Amino acid sequence: MTPGQFEHMVNHESGLFGVSESRSDVRDLLDREAEDVRAAEAIERFCYQAKK
Repeated sequence: MTPGQFEHMVNHESGLFGVSESRSDVRDLLDREAEDVRAAEAIERFCYQAKK
């Protein structure tokens, strides 16, 4: 993996987007949470980190 590829992965393909595999916007994930398991997992992890 090149430094450029690593930078792209960390800044564009991780976090909420990496978990949900679709969106990084919490509003969109909340809208999709009921029917999308990955969106629900992303929201759950986000809330856990916020509580921690």
